[in-house]
Amino acid sequence: MNPERLRHAPNVAIVGSSSPLGKELREIIETSAFPVGNLSLLETEEYAGLLQEFAGELQITQIISPGIFADTDIAFFACSPEIIQAYAASGSAFPELTIDLTQTGRKGTVFLKGVSEASLLQGLGYYVNPHPAAIALGRVLARMQSQFKLESASVTVLCPASERGSAGVNELQEQTVELLNFQSIESKIFGGQLAFNLLPEIETARRTESLLRQQLSDLLEGNMPPMMIATTMRGRRIDHSTN
Repeated sequence: MNPERLRHAPNVAIVGSSSPLGKELREIIETSAFPVGNLSLLETEEYAGLLQEFAGELQITQIISPGIFADTDIAFFACSPEIIQAYAASGSAFPELTIDLTQTGRKGTVFLKGVSEASLLQGLGYYVNPHPAAIALGRVLARMQSQFKLESASVTVLCPASERGSAGVNELQEQTVELLNFQSIESKIFGGQLAFNLLPEIETARRTESLLRQQLSDLLEGNMPPMMIATTMRGRRIDHSTN
């Protein structure tokens, strides 16, 4: 890491640059006023070599490896949970300034602008971007708690199929086409028919609920009302309720 470069035009790496989240992150960086020195687009060996466009130029995705971060100032992990877990299991060190968008539940500083104390941002470190539902709930609950004493909360969360990455989106599209053509469907990513359907996924719902509770507790500094969270996804989302 180069501290001087970090302040002006940092070198950025995006792990999982071809995922739906990685593509959106790349577009945000490109269209915002965020200054970037060099941008590295990283993938597993399976997807390395893909051509992707950034700022009007074509770039080739590279294979993620510990050495690839040698000249990186900020690393975004927007890959699947399996990829970041495999990277961590290998014993490889994470870059000094890492922003985790994967929702795997890895330990780090959970920060939400407008809710978290700005003092949490102390430069280098491992920062966890909250789950999208935790972002919405954290802001709503924090605002309500500033005006009222909350005794309890009941929440229904709709989780998109895109949380499973490109493979999940592709399977949903394939199931939709198959059903419209009166064909039998295949289910490799999801546990059954997702298109035009409500699909229970108990273990996934429990993991999501646990993650939301932990992140909300961190964001609200433990001042969280008793809460029942129902996580669902239907059509383009999975449906399941937990108590």
